[in-house]
Amino acid sequence: MEQEQHLLQHIYPPLILEFVAYVDRHLTSALSVEQIAQALHVSSDRLSAEVNHHLQRTIPTYIMRRRVEEAAAMLAQTEESIRGIAEHFQFTRQHYFSTVFRQRFQCSPSAYRQRYWEAQHEEDS
Repeated sequence: MEQEQHLLQHIYPPLILEFVAYVDRHLTSALSVEQIAQALHVSSDRLSAEVNHHLQRTIPTYIMRRRVEEAAAMLAQTEESIRGIAEHFQFTRQHYFSTVFRQRFQCSPSAYRQRYWEAQHEEDS
């Protein structure tokens, strides 16, 4: 992980590294572009432009992707309900969470969990 962080420091400017770290620390909170920009002491326009340029996606899209990735990890590692995981990552409607999840992983959250748990069971056998 430390080596990965070192590599990222050479690829991305400090503002992007700060943005990524801020988002990761606040994935379970409501986030807005304005709030993040204020916390990082830059304008919303500058932050949006930098994120678009370096990460090739909008800030809301980046946040959504990170939330779904972390939700996938929770699905694989816990028995928390899908609804509970969706709410934990600020998805107010489980159906929307499932739609976004399916777009990212090409399967439903329940199918993802089942496949992961079956794979774990096979490894343990």
